[in-house]
Amino acid sequence: MGFNEYLNHVRLEQARMLLKGHDMKVKDVAHACGFADSNYFCRLFRKNTERSPSEYRRQYHSQLTEKHPPTEN
Repeated sequence: MGFNEYLNHVRLEQARMLLKGHDMKVKDVAHACGFADSNYFCRLFRKNTERSPSEYRRQYHSQLTEKHPPTEN
């Protein structure tokens, strides 16, 4: 793995954490992870996860809801 591949790997891991834990816009996640071009970030994210950042966030949150349904009062 070359330096650029490693750097993108680290940045994408950080992006996954931000998408799971924060309600940031995708563009803001891209910039927070060091990507100057949010379109490039989205293409790279899709290439590595087979889903867009928004789809990844939705899928993660729907899995959480399935595992821990809201409790009734």
